[in-house]
Amino acid sequence: MENSHLGITLLSLFLFFSLPKSTLSQDPPLTVFEILQKYGLPGGLLPNTVKSYSLSDDGSFTVYLEKECHVEFDYLVNYEKIITGKLGYGSITNLKGIQVQKFFLWLDVDEIKVDLPPSDSIYFQVGWINKKLDADQFKTVHSCRAGVSHGSLGGLWKQFLEMDAYIFQIYWIIMYWKGLKSLMGPLEAAVAAVTAPSSPVHAPHRHIALPMRAGVLALARGT
Repeated sequence: MENSHLGITLLSLFLFFSLPKSTLSQDPPLTVFEILQKYGLPGGLLPNTVKSYSLSDDGSFTVYLEKECHVEFDYLVNYEKIITGKLGYGSITNLKGIQVQKFFLWLDVDEIKVDLPPSDSIYFQVGWINKKLDADQFKTVHSCRAGVSHGSLGGLWKQFLEMDAYIFQIYWIIMYWKGLKSLMGPLEAAVAAVTAPSSPVHAPHRHIALPMRAGVLALARGT
């Protein structure tokens, strides 16, 4: 009987040490938030409603959420049910499925980057606009509220902060014309004084002064 127990014990020990190490100590898979941190990005870039994800060797990923939802950061950020992109250290490129609200528009985020070495800033690329945000707000994983009713987001023009640039351009056009008009008054008065009938301009030169006046006024009006 003792020999039987000894044999079973030896067999158990043999089987235990014969098992692959991966079977004995298999680490649990990393969460998507830990993956982001592994790539030098804050884990709170994604909400707490992540169901699953896949990650390829080249950094391409797909994240599946329970439902479309949004989180309030400096801007209202909307997350679609499926988010795709490509991870690099300190960056997400080819991003699809995340939008930000600017004024009344929902605009696609194409890329997210952080400084290397890390700083307190993170950058959202929308079209040709690169918006700098405080990175601290993305360090915590946030709860995601029900998605915003905004219709189809993908077809909207990428105007995130572009409206600010347009306003800036319009402002400078207005200022330019205001400055030009302020110059036109004194210039017209000076030309009128030179070409007036009471002016001591001699008759032989009057036929030169009149076309000159017309030319100067045309230049002042920008025509």
